[in-house]
Amino acid sequence: MYVVIGTKRYNRISELRFDPEADVTGNTVPINDLWVSIKTDDSIALSSRIELRDDMDNLWAKYWVTYSEMEDKFTVRVHGESAVSRLDTVTLEPIMYQSEPVGDALSSVLSALGDEYSLDQSFNQKTLSGYCPRQSARIRLQWICLCIGGYVKTAFNDHLEIIPIEDSTNVIIPLDKTYWKPTITYKNYITAVRVAYYSYSAGEPTRTDQYVEADGQTYIEVKQWATLLNNNVPEGANENVVEFDRVTLVNQNNVSEILSFLADRHFNHTEASLSVIDNAEFIPGQRVFFFADENTMGAGYINHCSFRFGLQAKADIDMTPIEGVESDVLVITYKWGTFQVGVRVFRLPIGYDYDIQNPYLDVTFQGHRYIFRPTAASVSGTMVEGGVSVVQQVETALEQYAGHLYVRSVDGVTQEENAVSNQGTIKYGDVVIDG
Repeated sequence: MYVVIGTKRYNRISELRFDPEADVTGNTVPINDLWVSIKTDDSIALSSRIELRDDMDNLWAKYWVTYSEMEDKFTVRVHGESAVSRLDTVTLEPIMYQSEPVGDALSSVLSALGDEYSLDQSFNQKTLSGYCPRQSARIRLQWICLCIGGYVKTAFNDHLEIIPIEDSTNVIIPLDKTYWKPTITYKNYITAVRVAYYSYSAGEPTRTDQYVEADGQTYIEVKQWATLLNNNVPEGANENVVEFDRVTLVNQNNVSEILSFLADRHFNHTEASLSVIDNAEFIPGQRVFFFADENTMGAGYINHCSFRFGLQAKADIDMTPIEGVESDVLVITYKWGTFQVGVRVFRLPIGYDYDIQNPYLDVTFQGHRYIFRPTAASVSGTMVEGGVSVVQQVETALEQYAGHLYVRSVDGVTQEENAVSNQGTIKYGDVVIDG
């Protein structure tokens, strides 16, 4: 890992901390940050931009420097924060939206960011109706995300993104990337969700009316409640109702959708924590499949990743809400004619659309070493109950015996000469043979 500040790259870094999160419950818009110590005597200015990149030059974060102090003569400690922190300092005046396109509303809410944000095009037809009081731009962004079913992503990108919360996924955290064993925990049951929704009409309020003012106009406010009961609570569970009140962008047109969304997030009381090898494949906001044990799979949203860096990045991941997933086994048998040369087994969720690359097989028997190449590049299909078995044919690409290498069937070859031994090296797929 390394950081870039301005146009300068710093490779000598230590004490790197990067723990990004995303909230898909609508409760908040997190401020993501990073801390890093840099071996340099450079003066690093506040409000400069700091980028965190891996050794493949992939961007992990691009934040604003909010702290920069020398720890000693040759080390500076730097703190960077995502653009959300800038929204905390912006106060917005009361406003009444009336079928306001979401994009137009956000251009005002996020004006402090200039053009360093994006709105997913799936929200282009969404509108806002309702009242917003005097509040920070961060809180108003949270309200808008709740009403449109989106969340804010400020990691693994170079700007603030507002993207939809996806209910489906094709991302699996493989068993061989999971440190054993995931921890499953259970919160208290939520017995119901109640959401207040509002309507407004311009006029002169009476003594008993609730009213608000925006843009020099007075509006009479009428508040009502919608409730959704959790029918899966066991008998005898204590009443535990979650209420969402004073989000005055909730109205009769969007309350049902918001209520269902909040119930989905709160009625499932299961959470999971797991440690994985994570080179930015699994990130906050994603809904992923994971292994609870060798034969049991679950699915949930990644809330938080706490990264540790070495030869590969590792992450402690928190996920919620968790649901069990029915799964079965895909068995791929590789045959050379009628002779079996390899088997691969995958456990996949029922209904999962898979597309698995076939490998080149390196097999030795009867004193001969063979490199087999598959006749098809991949195996694809949909996992069904009862499992799937597939036979894939392979053919000989290379054969080595008695000190000789024979090319039988190759669609791409690179040959390198060793200047000392004058031996050739044949590379085929991911397999190297010295001959």
